[in-house]
Amino acid sequence: MAPADGQELINMLQTAANQPGPAALRFPRGKVAEETPPGRSKVLEIGKGRVVERGGDKPDVALLSIGNMLDPALRAAKILGEQGICARVADARFRKPLDENLIAELARDCGRMVTLEENVLEGGFGQAVGASLQVTGQVVPLACVGIGDRFVPHGDPAVLRSRFGLDAGGIVKTALDLVARGRAAERSA
Repeated sequence: MAPADGQELINMLQTAANQPGPAALRFPRGKVAEETPPGRSKVLEIGKGRVVERGGDKPDVALLSIGNMLDPALRAAKILGEQGICARVADARFRKPLDENLIAELARDCGRMVTLEENVLEGGFGQAVGASLQVTGQVVPLACVGIGDRFVPHGDPAVLRSRFGLDAGGIVKTALDLVARGRAAERSA
């Protein structure tokens, strides 16, 4: 599990405490994005993500985040909307098991997907989403935002996120490139 904010952390701790076996939570160092004071805890359905921003009836792209990437995904969706690109934003919540129904829904409804993780790409969340799409036979353009196979120095989290394209600006750039490539392919077909 990877919480997107303080309330999700509380809920995931409650969920982990109610499991008969082991559970793992991954949360980054630094401040937790929290717009409202945390409420009461609730047990989450294991392996179930959530759509946070619908992005209209026919979005141009899905932004599927895990963990603390939800906040920059929502900011990126707003910027994309100002540029005429409609984005659906979803929070996977669980790395394992993946919500394959949510992934299939996003692929079907949006036709393009960007995964967002503050983690290495190799063997990460984005690759797992890609494998899920492949197993279910859904072929959609997919871009994965994360950290490439390189050394990441110690430093201020906001500065590092910006350097590696894990902020709203980096997400917008990736989404715009993916949508442009998709539209170009549609025109040439």
